[in-house]
Amino acid sequence: MQTINRHGWIYQVQEDDSVLLTECPAGGTMQPLPAEVDGHPLTAVEFDAFDGLSPFEAFEIAPEHPAFSVRDGVLFDREGGSLLRYPPHRSGTDYAVPAGTKRIAIGALAGAHSLERVRIPDGVTDIGAYAFDACPALESVRLPASLEKLGHEVFRGCPRLKDVDVPSGHAFLRREGPFLVNSREQLLLTCLPGGRETELIAPEGVKYVDDYAFYRCDALQKIHLHRGLRTLGRYAFYHCAALKTVELPDGLRSIGSRAFSGCDKMRTLFIPDSVTSIEYKAFNRCEHLVLQVNKGSYADRYCRQFGFPCHHRFAWPWQKDS
Repeated sequence: MQTINRHGWIYQVQEDDSVLLTECPAGGTMQPLPAEVDGHPLTAVEFDAFDGLSPFEAFEIAPEHPAFSVRDGVLFDREGGSLLRYPPHRSGTDYAVPAGTKRIAIGALAGAHSLERVRIPDGVTDIGAYAFDACPALESVRLPASLEKLGHEVFRGCPRLKDVDVPSGHAFLRREGPFLVNSREQLLLTCLPGGRETELIAPEGVKYVDDYAFYRCDALQKIHLHRGLRTLGRYAFYHCAALKTVELPDGLRSIGSRAFSGCDKMRTLFIPDSVTSIEYKAFNRCEHLVLQVNKGSYADRYCRQFGFPCHHRFAWPWQKDS
């Protein structure tokens, strides 16, 4: 794939002869996005392409750009139906996505430093993955009834988020206490870290815990996960600094990579016999953790293979070797 470098602005030529902006020069300043580069029309940008630039509050585009438009400094596609990128260093705590928007692109508002509240209008049907990733001040988001698709890890790294307003009777989303659940996929999307609960019971009817679902839940100390859960996603409890007790249900099958990484206050964790997969560094930086396992289980073999500390659970004589 051909790459074009224009003073640190990196473009990749696509199969249709258009170009994609993938990177901007570190420490550079925002410049109007060109209509074309070496005769190739600029039609798309990577959401993190602008991360290296000096802080700026508004996007600029060439006059009559064929692919993009700017609304109040925010980058949209030409027709205004897709919100492509919000300036991460833009001042202002509130943002109302304009009426007529249909889609919020992958990572569109990621890293927005000042945003505290976002209102998304009815008519938006698709919010891409990582849309609000690493928004340190974000406290509340209002989702529309029209929403048909919500990407994974949309609210990852939002430590103050405490309110995601879901319309009553939504087709597939529901709020249950601090939890946001995709009922259609039986997926626990996130636990809102801004609620500051110390002890929680996860919702019933959930088979999967999404990647990073409890990330930055710094106050959480104990959680009970219901029977029926099958998969703990990657980084599920990543750096839950206060977490001490997790009750894993029988029926759980897999524990994702770094699922408990950095949970250094955990002392014991029972791994049920149903678990048949523990991925890479699931318990990384759990310095004091000793797993409780049943003799001969997958978890027992895992501990012996990787030298992870474990104790066999007590069993009465008539239960042994049964």
